[in-house]
Amino acid sequence: MTGRVGGMASCVLLVVCVLTQPAWGLGEERHGNDEMSLSSFTELNPVANHKSRVYAYWVNGHEGLFYRGSTESLNEVLQAFAAAPLEKHEVVLRPAPLSTNDFDQNDIPYDWSLDVIGGIASHMSTLDKGNRFWPVVPVLTIAVDNERIKLADLVIPESVSLVQEYDLRLRYLEGLDSRDQTVRGWGTGHLSRLNQFDTNDAEEVAKMLNDGEKWVRLNAAGSIANYKATAKPQLARLRSALERETADDVREKLSTAIDTIEAAEESPELVARHQALLRAIESFCRKQTTKQPD
Repeated sequence: MTGRVGGMASCVLLVVCVLTQPAWGLGEERHGNDEMSLSSFTELNPVANHKSRVYAYWVNGHEGLFYRGSTESLNEVLQAFAAAPLEKHEVVLRPAPLSTNDFDQNDIPYDWSLDVIGGIASHMSTLDKGNRFWPVVPVLTIAVDNERIKLADLVIPESVSLVQEYDLRLRYLEGLDSRDQTVRGWGTGHLSRLNQFDTNDAEEVAKMLNDGEKWVRLNAAGSIANYKATAKPQLARLRSALERETADDVREKLSTAIDTIEAAEESPELVARHQALLRAIESFCRKQTTKQPD
């Protein structure tokens, strides 16, 4: 990939060692849809170069590509994705909105994304339960809002396996039980970004503050703040963790998280919208399953 090159916060390690999340690695990014070639899984170049692409990055072999477009454009991408000679074709359906950040931390909303993990980054998948967070085979993720991206108009190719938020949740919870501290630590971030309105998930992340490895606790302290008001029931647990924590950097993160959660306001409308989209996605997936031949 050509484009802007520089150091950036990465979700992968250049060398596997104990580091504070995020790790810093050499990365490249590009805005727009100029033609490019993937570093890994080049058979997906037709997907990578769809005209709807608005942003892409490469960090240590981990490539993320993000798109904005109509359901019609997405159907074109789905056909190209399904046609690629991959071991499997997983498509994740998640409630919108979804967004990423560029190297300058500018927010970039997207309607779907392609996640390709290769190079040095692929080592993460080989760690104990690392593949629960870092998929070995590229994955397409769709942000469903039934406005820009309408379930009723989606055409799912036969070779595609649909994955729901709940399926990812089960994988992530398994990953948090990894014997590897890197997987457990970064896993808290993955889970906290999945559904900020899930009180059970907030509790699972808060429990990681009991981990014996400081690095895992540091990640958990940073991740729990992503739940905002949803994590209010965990405040007593967080304050208790703060009292017994001896590491200054963990204490600082945890104190900031507590302040963030205490100041957060409830968002019942957003919660209701998220739940409604989850139900719509579940219904859609169920109907797709019944279409599959025996």
